[in-house]
Amino acid sequence: MDPMRLDECVAAAASQLEEEGVGAPQILFLLGTGTGTMTSSLLGARKTHLDQIEGMPLIWSEQTLHSGRMGGIPVWLLEDAPGDLEFGEGGGPAHPPWERAFPVWLAAELGARLCVFTAAGGSLVEDLRPGQLAVLRDHINLSGTTPLLGMGQTRLGPLFPDQSELHNEALRALSLERATERGISLSPRIGACVQGPALSTPAERAWFASTGAELFAQGMAGPLLACAHAGLTALTLVAITDGPVPGKGPSEGLNMAELVASAEKAAPAMEDLIHSLLADLGRVASEREAEYS
Repeated sequence: MDPMRLDECVAAAASQLEEEGVGAPQILFLLGTGTGTMTSSLLGARKTHLDQIEGMPLIWSEQTLHSGRMGGIPVWLLEDAPGDLEFGEGGGPAHPPWERAFPVWLAAELGARLCVFTAAGGSLVEDLRPGQLAVLRDHINLSGTTPLLGMGQTRLGPLFPDQSELHNEALRALSLERATERGISLSPRIGACVQGPALSTPAERAWFASTGAELFAQGMAGPLLACAHAGLTALTLVAITDGPVPGKGPSEGLNMAELVASAEKAAPAMEDLIHSLLADLGRVASEREAEYS
């Protein structure tokens, strides 16, 4: 694909979804931690296989869009696409950098004004432990990439999007309140967006921490930058899978089985927190929509 065809791809996909009766979302749930049991909460649920949608980048072809209403709010639930190296020939440098964040622009085109993004990541501080949750209050892009390369002529967002208020302060405060009510360990943190796929070296973790970041996660930069560009406010929740252990090095003894187990341990609390926030999410999305109308 030509990197300057984002607008055309979004228009084609949006038109087909509308023609097929797929409901427009107020909120996009882009779930790097997986959809879990959230799809069972959808009323009027509909599954759309993205390989059937014109204009959809190949990297999304194996994903399924779940649409419907949750808490009375029209939403999309979508598991994040696999990373470039996981996907194989479907991803990688030959493809435009905007492909992996494509659903953000697509949801915005159809009316979404809020993105709830989830990720799994590692802690860089001793008071943030595996199995706990964090909500981003800001982020630092250390990935060396951006989905906005070559997009100076797009109509879908400004050349230099403002990120100063990307992470929604009101929703962050409400998420902390709801977490306290439910006994969920949640804390506001600064996250480093890093490139993968690989377990980070001790030196890399030390560098991440030196920037002021308190956690790091792979795959965050694309969706967050796309949200800023498309005009979506964001609530980003991170499940902590590993971190500093007293008496051990910062990555000593890490293995994928333990990381997956930590993510699974945090999943029920994350879903519980999201469900408790539905009314708040709907209100913020409606307020943002009114600002755009």
